[in-house]
Amino acid sequence: MNTLNNIYALVDLNTEQAKKTIIELSKLMRYVLYEANKNQISLEHEIQFLENYIALMKLRYIDNLNIRTEFPVVVPCVQIPPLLFISLLENAFKHGVSYQEPSFIEVRIELADEGVIFNCKNSKHTHAHKDAYHGIGIDNIKKRLHLLYGNNYTFTTNESENCFEVLLIIPFLS
Repeated sequence: MNTLNNIYALVDLNTEQAKKTIIELSKLMRYVLYEANKNQISLEHEIQFLENYIALMKLRYIDNLNIRTEFPVVVPCVQIPPLLFISLLENAFKHGVSYQEPSFIEVRIELADEGVIFNCKNSKHTHAHKDAYHGIGIDNIKKRLHLLYGNNYTFTTNESENCFEVLLIIPFLS
């Protein structure tokens, strides 16, 4: 809904930007409608979804935001549950971006012997609510991980005065 409101505002201000935003939003919607209802999805498709989401957010947050991504160049045929990482990335944008102060988001996915490693860091601003990172979203992610993997995963959060970091390691699905 926020994206649609942004597009509405962009239509009068920057028609070309509004067109780009609609295309990026359509990519996300197509994925959610046609791919996310499956039990497993290729890691390659999930990474493409994250890249499309980041492209959409870059159109929204053009000033004072440094986004750095590190995804595998060649992704082997690995299956994961769909939409597993997006909530964590959405949280980084929701809680880590300020319109008044410089902000950053760093997201990395790598493959290791223990499975898929997802790491996301974002800026933390002093004006943010003290318990902004301890809401229902993180609890829901933990519940979903437990349903999918039992205790066979790693999920940690770490926060400092100006940074919030999440680390998720999931085993390869068989």
